[in-house]
Amino acid sequence: MLTECREARYLANLDFTEADALNVWCLMYQHILERHSKSGDWLYCHFDQLLTGAGRRSIGEFLGVEPDPLFSDQRLSRSNPVGSVSPLALQIYSELCHRAGYRES
Repeated sequence: MLTECREARYLANLDFTEADALNVWCLMYQHILERHSKSGDWLYCHFDQLLTGAGRRSIGEFLGVEPDPLFSDQRLSRSNPVGSVSPLALQIYSELCHRAGYRES
């Protein structure tokens, strides 16, 4: 979000901080977990899982398609985790990783 705000001309005048980005992230995923995930079929996939054959296969099986192996590109990873985050953000991230079957190495 921060990279997009810095690089997109139409967002040039937007005062959007790291704290704002984390708050939007928390609100968005908390909303999904609390409201939408209770109905319908959901597949949770960590970005790092997209870079593996297993992650692409999971998405393909879920959607009933054969994903293009070029779909996931390591260069799209623009996040560099630094600093600390709120306990709420850690809780949400942990729940998302759990649902995705993802453990950081």
